[in-house]
Amino acid sequence: MILLHRPFLKSTDSSREFALSAAGQSDVHTVACRKAAQWVARIFRIYKKNFFLRTIPISAVHCAFTAAVIFLADATSGDNELRKESLKDLETCFESLQSMSIAWGWSKRAISALQQIARRWDVKISSKVGTCVPDETAICQLDGDDEDSFSRLLSDTTAQQSADSWLDLGTYLNNPAE
Repeated sequence: MILLHRPFLKSTDSSREFALSAAGQSDVHTVACRKAAQWVARIFRIYKKNFFLRTIPISAVHCAFTAAVIFLADATSGDNELRKESLKDLETCFESLQSMSIAWGWSKRAISALQQIARRWDVKISSKVGTCVPDETAICQLDGDDEDSFSRLLSDTTAQQSADSWLDLGTYLNNPAE
């Protein structure tokens, strides 16, 4: 649903808000994207309660990433309630990607891209990235604080690709949709 209804993301010069969050509840496509992303986050929360995310199929990486981009856009909203909910769901997707990186290295690229987008859009992700997920402590290795661990994750050369070229978001950010 997200890929079908995803609006073009755009930024206005006068605001850090993007079209997705500025459109509010009236646009059917925005509502569909937001609801689908919320369901993705909910599915990850339920899955984590019953299974290890390191055993999930690789296609889940794309689902988590796609939902997280919607949450990042909503995190730029002027609506405090929407922003708070989006940040909570963004953290779920972000931590799920971290857990999946044990089995799927591709999720490290998604984490890197999300971090770069968050920096550009001035969104603070308060995730425990770099720490062990409680259900996976048997294979996690803690070797520093959260910030240091995340820096090492981002230093991986395969994860260093520019978010613009990897996601091709430059087109959407520079050319507002009609």
